[in-house]
Amino acid sequence: MRRAYRVFIHPTASVHETAFVGWDAVVNQGATVGKGATIGYWAKIVDGAKVNENAEVNPNAVVGQGATVGIGAHIMHDVKIEAGAEIGDGAYVGHKARVGRGAKIGVGAHVEGDATIEDNATIGAGAKIGWGSTVRAGATVPAGATVAEETVFG
Repeated sequence: MRRAYRVFIHPTASVHETAFVGWDAVVNQGATVGKGATIGYWAKIVDGAKVNENAEVNPNAVVGQGATVGIGAHIMHDVKIEAGAEIGDGAYVGHKARVGRGAKIGVGAHVEGDATIEDNATIGAGAKIGWGSTVRAGATVPAGATVAEETVFG
């Protein structure tokens, strides 16, 4: 038996003609996928979310309602970005990381896999969050700072 693969793009979503949307991916109501962006297999772009130009959202990742993924940002496998979160241009969010509601990841920041950025936390531009670390709700990691692996910050 062959499996039939499909892509669901809501009629009110906007997907640029040069964007790639993988098998079984979902682009929901009012969502936007920019020029040259990649949406991986089984990824979900929720209502009103925006994936900007040349950004990459890998398989099984979820970009929550009204969240924004910046130009050239990389969202790896199994990442969950909650509603209203903002991922800055050129930022990296590693495998199985979670970015909470309203959290902000600065331009060029690097969040390693299995990290948790809780609700309304802010990661400054160019900051590095180590593997398995947690940044507490409302905390701010300064621009260029490094949070070591498996650390709780804030």
